[in-house]
Amino acid sequence: MKITFLVRALNLGGAQTQMVVLAKKLQERGHQIQVIAFYDGVHKKTLLESNVAVHTLDKRGRWDVIGFLWRLIKLVRHQSPDVLYGYLATSNLLTSFLRLFVPQSKAVWGLRVADLKLEYYGWLSRLLCFLEQKLAWTASLVIANSQAGMRFAVGQGVPAKKIIAIPNGIDIEKFYPDESARKRTRAAWKVAANELLIGIVGRIDPIKEHKVFLSAAARLRQQYPNARFACVGESVNNQYQEELYALVETLGLQQSVIWTGAQYDMLGVYNSLDLLTNSSSSEGFSNVIGEAMACGVPCVVTDVGDSALIVSSAGVVVSVNDPAALVSGWLACLRQQSPELGAQARQRICREFSVSALVDRTEATLMAIG
Repeated sequence: MKITFLVRALNLGGAQTQMVVLAKKLQERGHQIQVIAFYDGVHKKTLLESNVAVHTLDKRGRWDVIGFLWRLIKLVRHQSPDVLYGYLATSNLLTSFLRLFVPQSKAVWGLRVADLKLEYYGWLSRLLCFLEQKLAWTASLVIANSQAGMRFAVGQGVPAKKIIAIPNGIDIEKFYPDESARKRTRAAWKVAANELLIGIVGRIDPIKEHKVFLSAAARLRQQYPNARFACVGESVNNQYQEELYALVETLGLQQSVIWTGAQYDMLGVYNSLDLLTNSSSSEGFSNVIGEAMACGVPCVVTDVGDSALIVSSAGVVVSVNDPAALVSGWLACLRQQSPELGAQARQRICREFSVSALVDRTEATLMAIG
């Protein structure tokens, strides 16, 4: 089967990572895989090393429309894929548009969110979301990466008969408990062996609710003065980042919070943590939670998306936008024997959310419509 993935950029991100994993594994199974990206990124090298064909269109900004579309149409007509598989809103809409030029192709949309808080985003994101809801009927199939995302999409008007849920797959050979990685990363961040390190991993974005995380951090420090807190991820909103810096000062956490920026050694990041927190107000399927659990790190997560389904009894689920609940969740985890809880977490990921399960389900689904 000839499958072309369409994605905005090959940079770091949960959706991009899942696309790369899926493309590589489908290529290994003998399918002809092509990836088209509007912009280049760090994942290009990984794909090329796996013999996946990659085409970057070098889009020159938001208003580079006519030239970009002309390059895209020519490329897709040349490839003539059986399936055009989009990742995220812009790419999804384009797969349906491109079928005007390759009518034999099936348009598959990839939905990666649930209950998105559009008030956090600009007019273009709101417009794309509106169009996605109204034009979902043009897709041959919509694949959500979470049960919550599927329910949300149907509630917003996506035809129920066209949508299925296939959860993300976590690479348990890439993410695993590693004491040397723990020591290496903690040393780089100047975190002592006797210090408690709690981390939040993901882009610095309002939807991740870092303010809730920091407010909870200040409360926990009253009981655990040796606690430190790592905020791992790149900033996508400078104003929000400045607000967080100001909040850290107000809370007196200047010496307790570590801003790491984007990180590439994620094995080291996860293993460095004693607890991982996901305080988001909106998620689909969080790769971060699954990857941390695969590394044997207990997780305290808000009850959004499929987070509760992922952690099950191997973590703690708390209410959204509630610093006190977050602290209670941390304390509950700390009272338990973390090595045992961490082992349960890894076992759950290995059993329920493997990469092989993701690939099996996706392959069967695409073959059925191809």
